[in-house]
Amino acid sequence: MLGSRWALAEAKRNVEEWYPVVGVLEDMRSTLLLLEDRFPNFFAGVVKMYDGKLQSENSITVPTSRHGLVPNHFLGPRST
Repeated sequence: MLGSRWALAEAKRNVEEWYPVVGVLEDMRSTLLLLEDRFPNFFAGVVKMYDGKLQSENSITVPTSRHGLVPNHFLGPRST
């Protein structure tokens, strides 16, 4: 049943059980702080990088490839 209390409770239970961190883009810095705290081996220094990027460029940009969609390392070797 769409919109039921059971569905909401089940969704919350799934998030709590399966996702160690849930963040939102609107509050990226808090999300990164949480990731840095929960997974320091992987995210150490990420807030400092994020803050530095914001100060230097005043915005976050997504790297693009020759196709304008994804970073080059996701595209694999170039065909010649």
